[in-house]
Amino acid sequence: MAVRRWLTTQYDWTGLSGLMYRWAWFETAVLLLVAGAVVSLFTLPANFGFRLLDKHPEALQTVRLDLFAPSSTVHVADIVLALVLALLLFSNALRMVRFVMKGRHVAPAVWIASLNDLAVHAFTQRRWRDCTQSSARLLWLRHILLVTGYGTIFVLVVVFLRSFQVENATWHWTSILGYYASLMLLGASITILYNRVRKSTPMHEYSHLSDWLFPILLLLTALSGMALHVLRLMDLPMPTYVAYVVHIAIAVPMLVVEVPFGKWSHLMYRPLAQYLERVQGREEPAQADEAKAA
Repeated sequence: MAVRRWLTTQYDWTGLSGLMYRWAWFETAVLLLVAGAVVSLFTLPANFGFRLLDKHPEALQTVRLDLFAPSSTVHVADIVLALVLALLLFSNALRMVRFVMKGRHVAPAVWIASLNDLAVHAFTQRRWRDCTQSSARLLWLRHILLVTGYGTIFVLVVVFLRSFQVENATWHWTSILGYYASLMLLGASITILYNRVRKSTPMHEYSHLSDWLFPILLLLTALSGMALHVLRLMDLPMPTYVAYVVHIAIAVPMLVVEVPFGKWSHLMYRPLAQYLERVQGREEPAQADEAKAA
């Protein structure tokens, strides 16, 4: 765990990861700063959020998210945020490749032949299953379900937001997928926190602040999303809008901080490490064959 945190600071070219791991308060401060910025977006602009309700009093009589946070505007913001996070994460990943493969000259065929390992480890996390502890299979299952949960909600929000964000108090079938994602986030985060409190396995015996913040943010994201859904179905306008802002003010800081700089960055580093290990393993036999041929 210490090595993982240290390597994260080495691969992050911005230096923010190092500050977060060096000073425990810094990560919390950044999360609160981003949350404050999100809230200000809903309270300050004249054509968005709470200020927009002054121009549309009908939105105070019944839920009208299209008059509070239009999905077209939110969708653009989602895409911009996703692109920024991808740029940060992939630039750090390229830095990792440069550090790990420094001084090596690998043939393009070796890189291409190993791509299936990158996909396998990214989508299955099968190395969990190599652990000999009795709890390893359950931990692997919990992790894979968690991945499917936030993968589902990511696709719904970034790709299909205009269908997923229902503008009024009606029910839409995409909510079924939202229920699944919420249950996965809720169940996984609660059991993770329980294991860390109980210190029930070796991986939970010692907890850094980042080990607590990530599942707590996942839990709050799921709970606030569920509260927003219920309030919208109950057709309670102002509570729905407040819940919407609270939900975004939790989810966005979690993404902005944890994906490129915090613990969530392992979603890229871990499968990439397995990929580079495979590339190095295939490189050596290839070089030996070339030497024999020479």
